[in-house]
Amino acid sequence: MGRKQSKNLKENKILTIYTEGETERIYFSKIKSLLRKANLKINITNSKGKSAQNLVDYAEKTEKKKSKKDKSDVVILIFDKDENDLNEIQSVLNRKRVGFCNESFELWLLLHYQEVKEELSREKLLKKLKEVNPNYEKTDERTIEEIAQLLDTAVNNSKKLFNKEFRKNPYCNIEKVIELLKEN
Repeated sequence: MGRKQSKNLKENKILTIYTEGETERIYFSKIKSLLRKANLKINITNSKGKSAQNLVDYAEKTEKKKSKKDKSDVVILIFDKDENDLNEIQSVLNRKRVGFCNESFELWLLLHYQEVKEELSREKLLKKLKEVNPNYEKTDERTIEEIAQLLDTAVNNSKKLFNKEFRKNPYCNIEKVIELLKEN
C-alpha cells in the first residue's frame, strides 16, 4: 500500500524560463541541475528572438497553447540589451519576473569571477570573460557549466553593481531570478 502524501508538502510547481539566446538557455539548464529542487519542475525554452517584445509574445503564445496541467505557475523572461529600444525594455521590465543585463548576458557570466565597476561594451565584456576563463565560447556547455558552479560569487557581485537603473551599463538583475529559483 502506498504512503499518503503529507498535506504540508507543497504541490509540484512548474516554472518556465524563456530566453532570447542559446547561451542563456544553456546557462539556466546548468543552474537547474545545480539546484535540484524536488518540488519544482523547471523548463527552459529559447525563443530565438532578438527583441524583448518578441520574447514576451513568444512566451505568451506558448503558454496559451499549453494544456491546463502543463501551464507554468511561474514564467521568467531572460534577455539582454541587444538592439532593443529602451522604451520596449521598460515595458517588459514592468513585468514581475524578468532577468535583464545591460549590455549583454556575458556581464552576468563575468560576475561569476569578479566585480564589474565600469561600463563595458559587448566586445570588452567578452575580452574580460576570456581573460578569466580562456575556454569561454558562447554556447560551449562544459565551460558554461564550469561558470555556473560559481553562482554564489555572481549573486554577490551582482548586488554590488553601482547602477540600479536598467538604462545604464553595467546593469544586471539576474540575481533576483536566482533568488526566485532558490525560494520556490
